[in-house]
Amino acid sequence: MAQIPYMFYTFIIIFSVFFVTTKSDSILCTTHAQCPGDMCELPQFVWCVVGFCECI
Repeated sequence: MAQIPYMFYTFIIIFSVFFVTTKSDSILCTTHAQCPGDMCELPQFVWCVVGFCECI
């Protein structure tokens, strides 16, 4: 019975590390002008969404 919480906590640790590493390369911004123009391939364009530069 004690193995179920142990497995649950293990999954939490593994997924938290995964989520932290996926956001590490994000570029922070407050306006669209702060995002680099060559970040995206055409026909996408760069947009500042919730504080991060994203290709839309």
